[in-house]
Amino acid sequence: MASTDVEIANLALLRIGQKTVTALSAASTALEERVAVAIFTEARDEFYALEDWGFARKYADLVDTTNDPDNDNFSNEYTLPTDFLEFRSIKDYSGDYEIVEGFIWTDDDECELIYTFKQTDYTKVTGVYLTAMLSLMAFRFAEGLALKAERIQRAERNWFTAYQRARVNMKRDRTQQDAREKEADIITDR
Repeated sequence: MASTDVEIANLALLRIGQKTVTALSAASTALEERVAVAIFTEARDEFYALEDWGFARKYADLVDTTNDPDNDNFSNEYTLPTDFLEFRSIKDYSGDYEIVEGFIWTDDDECELIYTFKQTDYTKVTGVYLTAMLSLMAFRFAEGLALKAERIQRAERNWFTAYQRARVNMKRDRTQQDAREKEADIITDR
Protein backbone atom coordinates (compact mmCIF):
# COMPACT_ATOMS: atom_id res chain seq x y z
CA MET A 1 0.00 0.00 0.00
CA ALA A 2 1.29 3.46 -0.90
CA SER A 3 2.24 5.49 2.15
CA THR A 4 4.39 8.40 0.92
CA ASP A 5 3.82 11.39 -1.34
CA VAL A 6 6.22 9.89 -3.90
CA GLU A 7 4.40 6.54 -3.93
CA ILE A 8 1.03 8.25 -4.34
CA ALA A 9 2.37 10.51 -7.10
CA ASN A 10 3.83 7.48 -8.90
CA LEU A 11 0.54 5.60 -8.80
CA ALA A 12 -1.17 8.65 -10.33
CA LEU A 13 1.54 9.00 -13.00
CA LEU A 14 1.25 5.31 -13.91
CA ARG A 15 -2.50 5.76 -14.45
CA ILE A 16 -1.71 8.09 -17.35
CA GLY A 17 1.20 6.03 -18.70
CA GLN A 18 3.96 8.35 -17.50
CA LYS A 19 7.39 7.68 -16.00
CA THR A 20 7.59 7.39 -12.24
CA VAL A 21 9.73 9.67 -10.08
CA THR A 22 12.23 8.95 -7.33
CA ALA A 23 11.54 12.12 -5.34
CA LEU A 24 9.40 15.23 -5.37
CA SER A 25 12.01 17.92 -5.85
CA ALA A 26 11.46 21.33 -7.40
CA ALA A 27 15.09 21.26 -8.55
CA SER A 28 14.50 18.21 -10.76
CA THR A 29 14.95 18.40 -14.52
CA ALA A 30 12.45 15.57 -15.14
CA LEU A 31 9.16 16.98 -16.43
CA GLU A 32 7.04 14.42 -14.54
CA GLU A 33 8.72 15.33 -11.28
CA ARG A 34 8.37 19.08 -11.79
CA VAL A 35 4.67 18.67 -12.62
CA ALA A 36 4.11 16.36 -9.64
CA VAL A 37 5.81 18.85 -7.31
CA ALA A 38 3.69 21.70 -8.65
CA ILE A 39 0.35 19.87 -8.57
CA PHE A 40 0.50 17.10 -5.93
CA THR A 41 -0.56 18.96 -2.78
CA GLU A 42 -3.15 21.06 -4.58
CA ALA A 43 -4.76 17.98 -6.18
CA ARG A 44 -4.72 16.01 -2.92
CA ASP A 45 -6.30 18.88 -0.99
CA GLU A 46 -8.82 19.49 -3.78
CA PHE A 47 -9.98 15.89 -3.42
CA TYR A 48 -10.20 16.07 0.38
CA ALA A 49 -12.22 19.31 0.24
CA LEU A 50 -14.82 17.92 -2.18
CA GLU A 51 -16.68 15.87 0.42
CA ASP A 52 -16.80 15.22 4.14
CA TRP A 53 -14.71 12.04 3.77
CA GLY A 54 -14.45 10.14 7.05
CA PHE A 55 -10.70 9.56 6.67
CA ALA A 56 -10.05 13.31 6.48
CA ARG A 57 -12.52 14.50 9.14
CA LYS A 58 -11.38 15.91 12.44
CA TYR A 59 -12.97 17.36 15.54
CA ALA A 60 -11.24 20.09 17.53
CA ASP A 61 -12.24 22.00 20.65
CA LEU A 62 -11.11 25.51 19.79
CA VAL A 63 -9.91 28.00 22.37
CA ASP A 64 -11.28 31.54 22.30
CA THR A 65 -8.50 34.02 21.50
CA THR A 66 -10.13 36.51 23.90
CA ASN A 67 -9.81 39.09 21.12
CA ASP A 68 -12.94 40.84 19.98
CA PRO A 69 -13.65 39.95 16.36
CA ASP A 70 -13.31 42.84 13.95
CA ASN A 71 -17.02 42.47 13.35
CA ASP A 72 -19.97 43.69 15.43
CA ASN A 73 -22.00 40.57 14.56
CA PHE A 74 -19.92 38.08 16.58
CA SER A 75 -18.73 37.87 20.17
CA ASN A 76 -16.01 35.17 19.95
CA GLU A 77 -12.92 34.59 17.85
CA TYR A 78 -11.24 31.17 17.59
CA THR A 79 -7.99 30.28 15.85
CA LEU A 80 -8.41 27.63 13.15
CA PRO A 81 -6.21 24.51 13.46
CA THR A 82 -2.99 24.53 11.42
CA ASP A 83 -4.14 21.48 9.43
CA PHE A 84 -7.53 23.06 8.61
CA LEU A 85 -8.61 22.61 5.01
CA GLU A 86 -12.42 22.86 4.80
CA PHE A 87 -15.15 23.85 7.27
CA ARG A 88 -17.86 21.23 7.85
CA SER A 89 -19.76 22.41 10.93
CA ILE A 90 -19.66 23.50 14.55
CA LYS A 91 -21.01 20.73 16.74
CA ASP A 92 -24.38 21.53 18.34
CA TYR A 93 -24.42 25.06 16.90
CA SER A 94 -26.71 26.38 14.22
CA GLY A 95 -25.95 30.10 14.42
CA ASP A 96 -23.99 32.30 12.10
CA TYR A 97 -20.22 32.21 11.76
CA GLU A 98 -17.57 33.70 9.53
CA ILE A 99 -14.12 32.41 8.62
CA VAL A 100 -11.57 35.18 8.17
CA GLU A 101 -7.78 34.98 7.82
CA GLY A 102 -7.17 31.91 9.98
CA PHE A 103 -9.94 32.60 12.49
CA ILE A 104 -13.57 31.64 12.91
CA TRP A 105 -15.92 34.22 14.35
CA THR A 106 -19.07 33.05 16.08
CA ASP A 107 -21.37 33.67 19.03
CA ASP A 108 -20.81 30.12 20.27
CA ASP A 109 -19.14 30.16 23.72
CA GLU A 110 -17.71 26.68 23.18
CA CYS A 111 -16.58 25.84 19.69
CA GLU A 112 -16.11 22.20 18.69
CA LEU A 113 -15.14 22.46 15.05
CA ILE A 114 -15.77 19.63 12.62
CA TYR A 115 -13.51 20.08 9.62
CA THR A 116 -11.58 18.43 6.82
CA PHE A 117 -7.87 18.29 7.49
CA LYS A 118 -4.80 17.74 5.34
CA GLN A 119 -4.54 13.97 5.79
CA THR A 120 -0.99 12.78 5.06
CA ASP A 121 -1.33 9.24 6.43
CA TYR A 122 -2.29 7.63 3.13
CA THR A 123 -2.88 4.25 4.79
CA LYS A 124 -6.18 5.81 5.99
CA VAL A 125 -7.27 6.51 2.40
CA THR A 126 -8.31 3.11 1.11
CA GLY A 127 -10.33 1.38 -1.58
CA VAL A 128 -12.57 3.51 -3.76
CA TYR A 129 -11.41 6.66 -1.96
CA LEU A 130 -7.77 6.04 -2.88
CA THR A 131 -8.80 5.21 -6.43
CA ALA A 132 -10.73 8.48 -6.68
CA MET A 133 -7.87 10.54 -5.23
CA LEU A 134 -5.37 8.92 -7.61
CA SER A 135 -7.74 9.48 -10.54
CA LEU A 136 -8.04 13.19 -9.75
CA MET A 137 -4.25 13.48 -9.43
CA ALA A 138 -3.77 11.61 -12.70
CA PHE A 139 -6.21 13.98 -14.43
CA ARG A 140 -4.45 17.05 -13.00
CA PHE A 141 -1.03 15.60 -13.90
CA ALA A 142 -2.25 14.90 -17.46
CA GLU A 143 -3.29 18.55 -17.76
CA GLY A 144 0.02 19.73 -16.29
CA LEU A 145 2.05 17.51 -18.62
CA ALA A 146 0.03 18.86 -21.56
CA LEU A 147 -0.75 15.36 -22.80
CA LYS A 148 -2.84 14.92 -25.94
CA ALA A 149 -6.45 15.99 -25.58
CA GLU A 150 -7.77 12.41 -25.84
CA ARG A 151 -5.57 11.28 -22.94
CA ILE A 152 -6.64 14.22 -20.80
CA GLN A 153 -10.31 13.49 -21.58
CA ARG A 154 -9.84 9.81 -20.70
CA ALA A 155 -8.20 10.79 -17.41
CA GLU A 156 -11.08 13.18 -16.71
CA ARG A 157 -13.68 10.45 -17.40
CA ASN A 158 -11.78 8.03 -15.16
CA TRP A 159 -11.72 10.67 -12.43
CA PHE A 160 -15.45 11.37 -12.73
CA THR A 161 -16.33 7.65 -12.58
CA ALA A 162 -14.05 7.03 -9.59
CA TYR A 163 -15.44 10.08 -7.78
CA GLN A 164 -19.04 8.92 -8.26
CA ARG A 165 -18.15 5.47 -6.89
CA ALA A 166 -16.48 7.02 -3.85
CA ARG A 167 -19.54 9.21 -3.18
CA VAL A 168 -21.89 6.22 -3.39
CA ASN A 169 -19.62 4.26 -1.06
CA MET A 170 -19.46 7.17 1.41
CA LYS A 171 -23.26 7.48 1.50
CA ARG A 172 -23.65 3.71 2.03
CA ASP A 173 -21.08 3.77 4.84
CA ARG A 174 -22.89 6.69 6.52
CA THR A 175 -26.25 4.94 6.25
CA GLN A 176 -24.80 1.80 7.85
CA GLN A 177 -23.10 3.85 10.58
CA ASP A 178 -26.33 5.73 11.33
CA ALA A 179 -28.19 2.42 11.62
CA ARG A 180 -25.57 1.04 14.02
CA GLU A 181 -25.73 4.20 16.15
CA LYS A 182 -29.54 4.08 16.24
CA GLU A 183 -29.43 0.42 17.28
CA ALA A 184 -26.89 1.22 20.01
CA ASP A 185 -29.16 4.02 21.29
CA ILE A 186 -32.12 1.63 21.45
CA ILE A 187 -30.08 -0.92 23.40
CA THR A 188 -28.82 1.78 25.78
CA ASP A 189 -32.37 3.03 26.42
CA ARG A 190 -33.57 -0.41 27.53
